[in-house]
Amino acid sequence: MSLVYKHGQWYGLIARSQEANPMRFVRCKTTSSCEAMILTRQQAFGILMQLEEPERRLTLLADSVLAA
Repeated sequence: MSLVYKHGQWYGLIARSQEANPMRFVRCKTTSSCEAMILTRQQAFGILMQLEEPERRLTLLADSVLAA
């Protein structure tokens, strides 16, 4: 969101002062309790095959965008 306000300031839609950016005062916790898992190709394919449409198609689409 901070970038949205900076963009607005750049194009003169919002005053160019730090006080005009309400995201300046927002704090966000950046740690996570999630633990990454490494999957084999067979495991990933198995999970993909268990997804129903449109989730399967969206997953394949997102993967192709990230790989580009």
